[in-house]
Formats: sequence, structure tokens, C-alpha cells
Amino acid sequence: MRLALLAAVVLGPALLAFLLLRSGAHRDARPVTAKPLAEAPAPGIVGAADRWLGGALDPGPLSEDHASLSGVSDCLDCHGTASQVIDARCVACHLEIGARAERKIGWHGTFDEPCRTCHAEHLGPDAELISLDHDAFQHKLTRFPLHGAHTGAKCDDCHLVIPLEDGEEKSFHYQGVPSAACIGCHVDPHAGGPRARESLGPIHQVALDATPPEPGPRLADHPVAGRDCASCHRESGFGAAQLRRGRFDHATDTFFALRGAHASVACESCHTDKRRKEERTAGLAPGTAADPDCATCHEDPHRGKLSAANGCRTCHSETGWHKGFNHDKDTSFKLDDLHARLDCAACHSDQRFSAKGRECADCHGDAAELLAGRFGDARGEADPHAEGVACADCHRPTLAANRPAALARRCAECHTPEYAGLLSTWTSKLDALASSTALDPERAERLRRSGAHNFGLARDLLSQPAPVH
Repeated sequence: MRLALLAAVVLGPALLAFLLLRSGAHRDARPVTAKPLAEAPAPGIVGAADRWLGGALDPGPLSEDHASLSGVSDCLDCHGTASQVIDARCVACHLEIGARAERKIGWHGTFDEPCRTCHAEHLGPDAELISLDHDAFQHKLTRFPLHGAHTGAKCDDCHLVIPLEDGEEKSFHYQGVPSAACIGCHVDPHAGGPRARESLGPIHQVALDATPPEPGPRLADHPVAGRDCASCHRESGFGAAQLRRGRFDHATDTFFALRGAHASVACESCHTDKRRKEERTAGLAPGTAADPDCATCHEDPHRGKLSAANGCRTCHSETGWHKGFNHDKDTSFKLDDLHARLDCAACHSDQRFSAKGRECADCHGDAAELLAGRFGDARGEADPHAEGVACADCHRPTLAANRPAALARRCAECHTPEYAGLLSTWTSKLDALASSTALDPERAERLRRSGAHNFGLARDLLSQPAPVH
């Protein structure tokens, strides 16, 4: 009798607690709005039974996230009077999940199984509450099926670590990524701002019914300010190769219409990786670094030495590099027949196109020096023609008038007839000396070409022996 009484005292509370926990085992509610936890029955008898049995009713420690609910006295917060967790108790805390499941949207809206199927508890503080195989996960069952370049994205590219109120971080947040519009995750490049990887975060994590954040303002006068991203871009990629070329019109969608030679230029020729990096660093919208100024893409060969009211377009056009420049009209130096035949580089070797001067000696310096009896550091007697004879007295402004035969006849106009053959003698002698001289080739060629303006000095310089070392 005493033994039976003792068994009833010891086992009675335990049996009662067991029956209470089992009584609702098959009453798992669907994830709908739950009753407040405050309405849960008091767990006093269960806690008393557990204390009586030394913790024998405790099925194991909870995960770290649910640590505040540890202890048999808190069992009814999740279990109610059932041995298993009631889904309605889960969504009483996890409101976003419950709302999505009830509305049959997103991943949780596809399930009929109870929460514990994927989220098992009492496995220890280090156990993962989310049993998810990232590789096998079917993203097409979510509100955002993955296509194109999104299929190659890593999970944590979009589901970022987010800060919590207590200063800690919640890793890999699955809910609330605002995928309804591109700018929910991607910084709008046409509104300015960098698009580096770190600038994607924190991606705006919002509750189901929360108002999505406002995107950054686009340039008010930009042609694509009111355009949807998909009108130009595809999910297959964001680069120029993936642009919807048939829909994108450089003339209407940018500030720079492509005409002439520009129409056939590849996008990457102007919008280079270097320029895009500069735009991101400076917070500029794509393409704005390649402004319509010619020097943005074309190196200025004149090094800023030329200026005109119409800039580069004074001499150049989009149809080609040469516009039909007229030296007589567009400069203050009219070209005679002799100079008009020359290539620009013959006079403007540095491409600055600034005038060296208007006198013959400004360009023909070797001839002027030799007439004066000098050549570089060398000194000699001045030529008899240095005083009293102008360049134009011998050199007329036509090609024909400057051929050797014509120049020879001009000698005879002032001198006796035998002087007519003297020019030919001098040039032949200079040719022979220049081919065998010890001087450096460049200096020898200059003396050969201009030596007739002081034959004696040119002959002596070309005849000098090689220096002894």
C-alpha cells in the first residue's frame, strides 16, 4: 500500500504533464495570425513536475536564437498543450513568414508541412535552425526566379548581413529583399553613384508590407530619366554587349548623337573600362565622363596651342579628320604655288600649327645662316649675296621658277653667262662631299641642301676630317 502511494506521488505529476503535452499533438495550426502568447495556459504544473523529476522532461537545450525560451516552465510558449510545436505559435513571433504563408506567396507559401519539418529545435545552442541546401534550393519557387546573370550570383550577393538593434549582425537574411524593381538591389547608375560591389549593401531588407525605399534621383534632364531599366538592359548582363541595341538610340537616349565617322565606332572605344572606373569613383552616371568635347576621346595634337571660336570644328568634322581647310582663308599666311605643294608637316613638324614667322629666314634657317657666314658653331666668310640681295630676287613663288635650270638662268641675269653653269657645279660637288663626309648624316644633309648659299663654307665643313679620339 505504501509502495503504491509512493508511486502515485512520484509518477502522478509526470503522467499528468505527459498527458497535457500529448493532448494537442494533432492540432497543429496552419501559419495564420496567432493568439497572443499571453493567452497561453500557465505552465505551472509542468514546471513543477519537471522540477520534481530533476529536469527529466527537458528534451534538450534550445538553439542560441531561442535561448530566452529555455526551461520547461516556458514550454507552453511554443508547444501550448501539444507535444509538438504549434505553427501558430511560431508565426506569433515570425510575422513576415506567417503573412507570406497565409497569402501563398514566396517560398513559405508553397509548403503544407509544419514549421518543424525544416526548423528542428532542442538540438543544442550551436545547431542551425535553417536546414537549407543552397545548391539544391529551387529559387524559382520564390517571388524572384533567377534568370540570366542572376543565376551565377552567390546567395550572399543579395541576402546580405544586416545589423540588429543590439549591435549584433544577422547573417544571411532570406526575407525582404525588394526584388520588384532593379533599383531595389542595384544602385541606379543613371542617378549617379558608384556601382562597386560594396555599394550594393546594405541591400534594403524590408518587411512584406513595408514601403520600399525611394531610389536616388536621376539627372532631371537626362534622356533616360523616366525610362525603365528593362527598356535597355537584359538580365543576361549589364555590359554594352547585352544592351537591347534595337531599343537604345544614342541620338535620343544620350546627349551626344552619333554622326559621320562616330556612327561606326564600337561602344568600348569611347566608354572604356578606365573611363567607367573614373565615373564610378567620381559618382558620375555612365557616359557622362565621355562628354561631347573632342578632347575627351581624342588627344589634342596641337597641345592646346590652337584656339578658334568653333574649336576643333574649324578644321575638322565628324565625317572625317580633314574638313577642307583653306590656308589662304583660315590663316594670315597665303600660300604661293611653291608652298602650297608642301605637306603640312614640312612646316608644322610639331603639329602645333603656330607660325614660326613670316620671313623666309624663319623657316629656311640653314640658308640664312650660311649666307651670313655661319653654320651652328662654325664660322666663315659671309656670302657676297648676303647684303643687297633679297631671297625673292633669286627665288620666285612658283615651282617652275625654282628648278635648277631656271635658277641657273637667273644667275646669268646679273652675272656673266659663264655663271649659269656654276650652280650645277656647286650642287654636284656638294653631293659628292656629303656622301663621303665625316660629319653626322643629318648635318651633312642640311649642308648639301642649303650649301649653295655659301659654297665655300659648306665645302670646308663637309671636307673636315673625322675627329681623332
